[in-house]
Amino acid sequence: MVKNVIQSDDLHALRSFRHASSALDSLYGQFAKACGLSVNEYWSLVLIGEGICTQSEISRELYLSRQTINSAFKLLKKKQLIVLIPDSRNLRIKHAELTESGRQLYDAYILKMRRLEEAAWINMDARDRSSLSELTWKLYHLIEELYHRSENEKKI
Repeated sequence: MVKNVIQSDDLHALRSFRHASSALDSLYGQFAKACGLSVNEYWSLVLIGEGICTQSEISRELYLSRQTINSAFKLLKKKQLIVLIPDSRNLRIKHAELTESGRQLYDAYILKMRRLEEAAWINMDARDRSSLSELTWKLYHLIEELYHRSENEKKI
């Protein structure tokens, strides 16, 4: 197990990062709510609109279980925002496509929100953009490694 003691300045910085991360998640949640969607439905539609259209691909992109994405797909189908088209080579694989209603929602709301996100991103210094992405991934991989290590220690 990890037994490092975190200093108060580091703890403050970690809490600040968590707070910023939660605030950003909340903002994306507001985007979804403005569309009348759950967060998982919203991100699924974003990816479908970008051409990533199978449940397994979306599951990998969003780091969510296939069951979670399947639930989102069911809701999107019920709302008549997507249709599922069987793959010609493997009928078990279904490709999601936006319906006319889905395309209208995507064009009216999601594209607008994506443009806001992209404008904010571009307004950041190129070095900051690169650092933000690299450091976020670095933190993710470090936490993931420590988590798996601690889970393996439980098994011993």
